[in-house]
Amino acid sequence: ILGALDYDIENLEVIKGEYTIEGNKRIDYQIMMNEKPTICVEAKKATINLTDKHIEQLACYVYQTSSKIGVLTNGITWMIFGTEEDGMMNKYPVREIKDITRLTNEEIKELVERYNYNEEKVR
Repeated sequence: ILGALDYDIENLEVIKGEYTIEGNKRIDYQIMMNEKPTICVEAKKATINLTDKHIEQLACYVYQTSSKIGVLTNGITWMIFGTEEDGMMNKYPVREIKDITRLTNEEIKELVERYNYNEEKVR
């Protein structure tokens, strides 16, 4: 998915897997823009139903890294969260995709335009 959105998945300066933060907590993927943590991705197994507990875990990571976006996924369901000015992640996703395999071409195009890698978006 990140590769389709033009993120350089081979560049460890852009996408950091198992990114360690305060308290030895590990974010599954931390996406960096302009050398700043910008997007936290918490990935669960496809067999796991995403719960409020997972959302709270992601919210903690987003706040601790001062990220702008949080993403929670099990590979099929994708929940994209924004943040408030105080750095707190919103309680409800700005976008939720229940089954990524059922997206229409128009929905895919909109997602690519909105979430593609572009450092200018965060300056």
